[in-house]
Amino acid sequence: RHVVYVASSPPASLCRSFASRMGKKIIYLPIGMFSPITLKKIRQFHVLDGHPVRQYAGRYI
Repeated sequence: RHVVYVASSPPASLCRSFASRMGKKIIYLPIGMFSPITLKKIRQFHVLDGHPVRQYAGRYI
């Protein structure tokens, strides 16, 4: 039920209210707190990693 938001500035209140309506909570993490290596790993993270996820991913994309 949590969404991690990594950026230079916090998400807009519109995003927070939309997430709240969807039953999610946005967790803001400033991009400056991560090392370049960690940022590279985050950018390469693939949400659809694994066959079980791919079976139901179409409902959300």
